[in-house]
Amino acid sequence: KTIHVGRPIQYRLKHFGLPANQLKFDLRSNEDSASASLPKEITVADYFALKYKKLQYPHLPCIDARNGEEERAQWLPMEAVQIVEWEHAMRPLDSVQQALVAKKSIVKSDQRYYQIMDIIHQRNWNSDRYLKALNIQVNTQEMLKIRARILPPPQITYRKQNNQNVVEHVSLGKWKIRNQFCSTPIINKWGMVYFGSKPDKNIIDILKKFEPHLPLLLQRYGIQINPNPKTIAKPDQRKDIDETFKNIKTDGWQLAIVILNSTEPALRDHVKQLGNQKLGLVTQCASFQAIEINSEKLHMYVENLSQQINTKIGGINGIVNLKTALSQISNTDRFMFFGVDLKKRHNTRFFAYDGKQTSNIEAGTVIDVDITHPSQFDFYLCSQAAIMGTSRPALYHVLHDENGFNSNDIQELTYWLCHIDARCSKSVSIPALVHYAHLAVYASVAYKFNDNDDETLEIDDDESTSETITLEDIKTKVMILNNNIQDTMWFV
Repeated sequence: KTIHVGRPIQYRLKHFGLPANQLKFDLRSNEDSASASLPKEITVADYFALKYKKLQYPHLPCIDARNGEEERAQWLPMEAVQIVEWEHAMRPLDSVQQALVAKKSIVKSDQRYYQIMDIIHQRNWNSDRYLKALNIQVNTQEMLKIRARILPPPQITYRKQNNQNVVEHVSLGKWKIRNQFCSTPIINKWGMVYFGSKPDKNIIDILKKFEPHLPLLLQRYGIQINPNPKTIAKPDQRKDIDETFKNIKTDGWQLAIVILNSTEPALRDHVKQLGNQKLGLVTQCASFQAIEINSEKLHMYVENLSQQINTKIGGINGIVNLKTALSQISNTDRFMFFGVDLKKRHNTRFFAYDGKQTSNIEAGTVIDVDITHPSQFDFYLCSQAAIMGTSRPALYHVLHDENGFNSNDIQELTYWLCHIDARCSKSVSIPALVHYAHLAVYASVAYKFNDNDDETLEIDDDESTSETITLEDIKTKVMILNNNIQDTMWFV
């Protein structure tokens, strides 16, 4: 809320800008008479010095506190506002913030092992009088040694140029795509669209350098695609985005690669609303920062984009033969497995120990004895090799199994389902089907429901009310997708 005027006004913070002594803006033509003598362009610091008082910290960045869908920024110096009490920061972290959090939270397996042992020794449980009174003793010398098994990885089938199947072998939870995707569509008309900061010569040069990478890799993977895409570069103004998307939809594009050069989540959300809800245009967002990096990492990034694109437009990347993981096969063509509860948010960690040092457990490691439930069917499965930090297994509870699988069957099936994620060529931490459900939920947050995003029920905690909220006041909202999109894997 503002504190530089008599009546405080509350705003919702959009993002930060330049320092107040550097940020300039054009004065509105309808300013009051007190501002008539001011120059047309002025810094925020000078404006406040003339109209209110001189800023004490003009070097601090300004905040954009515009209301609703207003396009014009409302710049305010930081010292002119005050954070309202008990406000939650609902915005997701940007890529830089996520990297900082990850750097602080990632701990290598050997370091985590010694940290845990240090905590155990410092706690000195065997001297605790309450534990002694209950006759409980804790072995603080070493962690519990338990038995584990390593499940075999699946074989991933791809396609050669002569349409013959070829198998890629999984090693340490990942594999290389040396051949073509199993099923690929034809893309006749497509292009790239840049939204973000004003496209200068440097940005245009980077976009031109990136142009040939994607179609070349898509062709290598068997997708028949026009090698000469059209590239459109626009700033991130809402009207420019809407107009651009309408034009490319009218022009008959089948696919739009949207390159975003902005940390504002609302920009990507708006792109997805246009593509998946209003126009029915398949979109694949890409980060401008990612395409600036060196060629080796760029190839890996484009490879992941290729897998997502092929899946979104109806193709099949690779095939895992799940039938070999089952001792019983259904007699019908269609069957569904259900009844497993998955939990990832737990504090259990496992370390491989060779008698001298500890390390991460391998992908495919399953633990179903010693620390699991004595009567219920549950197991820990580490399906992903840890790149950094300590590997975190998932905990599975089998709630109902009318097929009568043995433990190895259902564990192997679960592990192999972690290898069919369309976004990458490595096993993921949970079965891809569960991951897809999470992705769909996260993606749907950006979408509008029932064509009306303003139907919300607001309750002010600061004001007492005698109105009783009933179940009839809670409206069920349905996410409506365009007919061209609703049967595709739009969420990957």
